[in-house]
Parts: sequence; structure tokens; C-alpha cells
Amino acid sequence: MVYRCCCQRCPRAWAGCTLVVGVVSLLVGIWLTSLNNRLTPVYQDITCSFGSAKLENLKIGIPLISPTTFGVQIEMKCFNPNPYTISFDYSKPGEVYLGDDKTIVGNSMVTPYSSSGLPAGSNGSVFATTNVTITGTMLLSVLPQLMLSTGVPVYIELRQKLGVDLRFFFGGEFKVQQDFTKDCGMMISGLAGVIENGKAEQGALACADSWADLEVPSLSSSHSSGSMSFAGGNMDSKTIEEATNAKDLAMGISMGVTYGAASILLLTSCCLLWSICRTGRDSQELKVDTALEEESKVSV
Repeated sequence: MVYRCCCQRCPRAWAGCTLVVGVVSLLVGIWLTSLNNRLTPVYQDITCSFGSAKLENLKIGIPLISPTTFGVQIEMKCFNPNPYTISFDYSKPGEVYLGDDKTIVGNSMVTPYSSSGLPAGSNGSVFATTNVTITGTMLLSVLPQLMLSTGVPVYIELRQKLGVDLRFFFGGEFKVQQDFTKDCGMMISGLAGVIENGKAEQGALACADSWADLEVPSLSSSHSSGSMSFAGGNMDSKTIEEATNAKDLAMGISMGVTYGAASILLLTSCCLLWSICRTGRDSQELKVDTALEEESKVSV
């Protein structure tokens, strides 16, 4: 009753409001359709290339007396094709080895700085740090290799934990954490190189799927090699399937509601506009008929 009264009193206002809200609902539905297409599949593989590797905080110790410590910061440059942000969390630390015989000297782990994330549909960088401590006793055992001017290989077991936390409209979510591992290596200058150049130097970083496939570049090399793929095939297939079903249900309901509302509102607006036009035409015809009748009376 209130609706009919309002429509009768101000039909033009109601026609305008339903038209505007209907168009907005239609645009929202189109946006949701585009978003659904972008979310299909629900996860797309992320590929990273290894960037710079920086040696830092080197402190040279004395055999049998004090340890030698240093760190290595590794950068990975990645592209995220997904329409949502990818985060990286602390993962289980990997091992760090020194020398050809791979003596364990430390550990490596992802550093989830604010920059260690991948924005939706764009490039980003992920950083990992290694902390190496060579005890005085261990330093004595690897001293012959550290004296080499050609450098000493450092092997890093790089572990990354990718995190996705995506919530859909009308319920449903895609939440997963997945560990990925890569074996990396680089050369660092020995004590002879440090004495000669006055500072520690490092070669380029190389990574592979296994130690057997890894070839460590020379100390003079400056181009990092290798890549890392965060593939959906390595994730739990059940989790991917559940996320896909949740996405289809949530987006289907959202698109159904918006397109349905848009159809009803636009149809209502068309009916009101047609009614307004018809009323105006009938009113005009009534005025013409009235004028003709008055002319006829005058003539008589």
C-alpha cells in the first residue's frame, strides 16, 4: 500500500531511483563475473627467479679460540598471477653447509618482512636469510679450504612456506600453507681473498631441485641462475578441490543475487517510465478533446 501510494505521488522519482540502483546492481554483477573468471582456476602457479645474494655481518674468528660468523641474504623475484596477495610465513629452517664435504655450519629461513609478500597480479620480492656460525674447533677443520684464493662453496637448503588465506562472499574460504624446498649454493672468498681485497666477496647464487643437479658458479661469476616454482600440483588436491567448490558456490550466489536484483529493478523502472509516458499522453489527448468540445459549444 505504501509502495503504491509513493509510486502514484512521485512516479518519476521512483523510476529514477530504480533505474540507478538497477544499473549499479548490473555493474556489480558484471564485476563479480569478471572476478569469477580471474579466480578460475582458484590458484595459478607462481614462478620466481633468484636475484641478488648479499654477504653481510662477517666476523672472522681465530681457530680453537673464537668463531667466525656471517649471514647471507637471498632475494627471489616473483610474479603472482593470482588476483589476491600471497604471503610467506616462517618455515622450518634449512641447513647451511660449508666446503666440498658439506660441513653443517648454520641454518636458513624465510624472513617475512613487510616486503616479503606478492601483491595481487604483480611482481614482488621474497627474502631469505642464512645465519652461519663456524666454531673455533670447526674453523680449524675447514681452515685449509678457507685459505684457498678461489673461494669456498656455501650450500644452502632454502625452504619457503607459501600462505594463502582467501575468503569468499556468502561463506567459504581457501586457506593453505605449503612448504617448498630448493638446494642452493654460492662461493665466498677465502681468508686469502679477504686479506688481498680487504673485504669478503661472494659469487653468484645458483639453485636446483637437488644437490646432484646443483652447479655452484665461480667466485668471479655475477649472474644468478635457477628458478623456483610454487605449483598448485604440489599442494593438497583435496584443499584445491574444496576451495574451487567454495568459490563456485559463493560466486554463483553473489552473481545470482545481483543479476536478479538488477533484472527486477530495471524492469520496474521500465514499467514506471512507460506508465509516466502513457499518463502524459492520455493527459494530452484529454486536453485536446476538452478543447474541441469547448470549440463546438462556442460554435453552437
